[in-house]
Amino acid sequence: MIEKKLADLGIELPAAATPAFQYVPVTIHERLAFVSGQLPRRGESFVTGKVGSEVDLEQAREAARLCILQGWPA
Repeated sequence: MIEKKLADLGIELPAAATPAFQYVPVTIHERLAFVSGQLPRRGESFVTGKVGSEVDLEQAREAARLCILQGWPA
């Protein structure tokens, strides 16, 4: 079901990042996903900055999306 929804949205999950420490990258409780230890990485660069002054809301949403996709279990 999740795989079909992702495919319908044109989203391809990247390979999971190698953890630097022992933690669970994504934990789901009811309808919330808690993401830990993921960086908003696009290729070799990172999305950085303070939302509102250095990064607009759309860039912040994309950074959050990158973190979730990288932490999602394969």
